[in-house]
Amino acid sequence: MAASLLIGPSEIAATGWPGWRSTEGFKPEPDERALGVPAEFVIHAEAVVAGRAVLGTSDAYRWLRSTLEQGIAPSVGPLPEASATLSPAAAPIRVGTHSQTEAGKLGTWLARPISGFHFHRTGEAEQLNPGRSWTFGDNEFFNPAMDLLGIAWFEQQQGAGPEGLLLGRFERRAWLVTS
Repeated sequence: MAASLLIGPSEIAATGWPGWRSTEGFKPEPDERALGVPAEFVIHAEAVVAGRAVLGTSDAYRWLRSTLEQGIAPSVGPLPEASATLSPAAAPIRVGTHSQTEAGKLGTWLARPISGFHFHRTGEAEQLNPGRSWTFGDNEFFNPAMDLLGIAWFEQQQGAGPEGLLLGRFERRAWLVTS
């Protein structure tokens, strides 16, 4: 299981995070195809289910509580129920965009820091491949997890893929990502 539960502006619920990033002027600018993907979606690849869902505060709390206490990530939006084996978070962390850390792989392209907690996956992690591309309608997306989910998970990745659960809140101030 690799997941990011990020608390951010309500505008993300309407457009998805690529649309929010575009509105805020963050670089790199998402392409038009990414902006056309709905805020909530699910993809069924070979051995992988991936997607995006938007939750209100009380639903997010219930999802998190079930995931951490019972090891069951309830179905949410288009995403099915899943099991999770996570260890307790050791301490609060601060994750920067493109930071080369396990938690950083779960929060890519944000252009602002995240303050929160990283719950590591327990047990042996499988090296799951997101696939070469994902198709939505007539559009094919390459590096889809990075572009559509904000998770650094791609076919040619060196080292371990992202794993665990990142629970965090965007910080209000942005970082300069490109000039």
